[in-house]
Amino acid sequence: MNAKRDCLEKLLAEGLVFVQLDPRVPGVDLPAHLRRQPVVGLNLSLNFRIDVFEIDDVGVRASLSFQGQRHLCVLPFDAIFLMGLAEGDGTYVFPESAPPELRARFAAAMAQAEAGAAAASPAPTPAAGDAGREDDEADEADDEPPPPPPPRGRPQLRLVK
Repeated sequence: MNAKRDCLEKLLAEGLVFVQLDPRVPGVDLPAHLRRQPVVGLNLSLNFRIDVFEIDDVGVRASLSFQGQRHLCVLPFDAIFLMGLAEGDGTYVFPESAPPELRARFAAAMAQAEAGAAAASPAPTPAAGDAGREDDEADEADDEPPPPPPPRGRPQLRLVK
């Protein structure tokens, strides 16, 4: 099943969810005044009293209200790059779906976070005969699940690959 769909359904079960998306991605349907922006933020909830609220492997369809007018919004998962609880811990980021204007920022933030983590813990010294295996170990480390979130406090971003 779609990782974004799983994440969204899990968050919706907990409450009000905010999503950010690139409205310029093909297949997105939003009111005209939102279509040219690089990023649009929307709130979604199972408790909204709306006519249409559907989630499938392609994306979300919901009749949302904008300036007092209903609009049937089509939000393909390809366009959604960030989602999280409006009140709660954690935000999930899908950098591959981010608008080009934000990809460089995500890459810089991830590089800074990785540099901070590397500086906090000493790097292991490879043993004799392990030369050339560092890349394999790095690949294996990328496959490990992310560490559990820190105790409640400021919201945390989670990178979802």
